[in-house]
Amino acid sequence: MDRVETTGTVWMGLTAGCAVCHDHKFDPVTQRDYYALAGIFRSTSNVKGGFGSIDPGSVSLGKMPPSAPSWMGGENAKVMAAQDEKIPRDEPIHYRGEVENRGEVVPRGFPTLVRMKNPLRIPPEQSGRLQLAEWLVSPENPLVARVIVNRIWHHVFGQGLVRSTDNFGTTGDLPSHPELLDYLALRFREQHRWSFKSFIKELLLTRA
Repeated sequence: MDRVETTGTVWMGLTAGCAVCHDHKFDPVTQRDYYALAGIFRSTSNVKGGFGSIDPGSVSLGKMPPSAPSWMGGENAKVMAAQDEKIPRDEPIHYRGEVENRGEVVPRGFPTLVRMKNPLRIPPEQSGRLQLAEWLVSPENPLVARVIVNRIWHHVFGQGLVRSTDNFGTTGDLPSHPELLDYLALRFREQHRWSFKSFIKELLLTRA
């Protein structure tokens, strides 16, 4: 599933795609981890919407606020939204990635490589996408903030503190300045409160 691979690469800096067939050979991503995430995305559907939308099957965002930019108005202004399926479901393991070769059903959840004191629980009636978002930005998750600030550093200065911006795993590059990466990740989360714009502004005003 592309969304599992994209989530792993973009937010965690890990290549999770191979876990569709088997436990990752190099990084701590198991096949169960893959299908735990797959269940969340299988229980989520994409819908189109917009301000004042009345199209069947679409989501209305209500009346457009005065502060909204002009390009968001008009009949052609559409957005993509996500919603939970009416009946969320867990996904079975597909041995060797083959749909017909099904095994144990894995409860919806998150990669076990991040251990939390108070693990998030997914209610049976919810897809788990809200809990996944909370898991990604949790202070107990050390990966996401580091991956983000490294990618921003790469785009601002031409090379990341970790050169392999999409791979923080064992086959990726080691950070050139690990203490700086840790400092920036903490600052991005605590000082800039996950604001890309604010963090980029600080980097551009430095002497780096």
